[in-house]
Amino acid sequence: MAMFHNLTVKVGGISHAGSWTETDFVRELEPWVRDIEIGWFKMYDFICVGSTFAKSELIDKGVAKYFRRLHVTGIPYDYNAVRRFAKKKRKDDVIFTGRLHDEKKPWEFDILKENLPQYNFIKTQELNLSKIDYYKLLGESKVVFSSALQENYGFGVIEGVTLGCMPVVPNRLSYQEFFPKVFRYDNIFEAKDLIKLYMEN
Repeated sequence: MAMFHNLTVKVGGISHAGSWTETDFVRELEPWVRDIEIGWFKMYDFICVGSTFAKSELIDKGVAKYFRRLHVTGIPYDYNAVRRFAKKKRKDDVIFTGRLHDEKKPWEFDILKENLPQYNFIKTQELNLSKIDYYKLLGESKVVFSSALQENYGFGVIEGVTLGCMPVVPNRLSYQEFFPKVFRYDNIFEAKDLIKLYMEN
């Protein structure tokens, strides 16, 4: 329509980058997901991504010729709307916001639960929560945990931090970009120590 009316219009989009990440379950939907995304890269004038890590993944995996169109912007997210659910009084809850899928390694959360029985370990995917109830749970918890093998942005942890949770995240992926080293662990033993530290302090 813009061409018919001799108008200059820029078209942009936001790339999740999931099908370009080897450990993301979205890759199982290939080949059609990849074909659609390649079409978007050809069509869009600019493509926003959530992290420098996500941009690197895209460039490394086959869209290098479009790198000038890729812009690290974060992902649109209304922090102020979410923040209102944060409480001053906190429960000794450790929250796992990830999907119960191999790429998120939920069994590491189970190991921590066995080794730290004094705290409540909750997988949000097992609770069938509304979004409001999910925010309320995060807003009264102390720690949000991730063990993901794939994370280009990490909404669950970002939501937890917005609501006042201390993040305990692996020392890899986009987490290296968003969180100082004091919140990152290299192995399950370090994760256990960090959870205890943040629960007690």
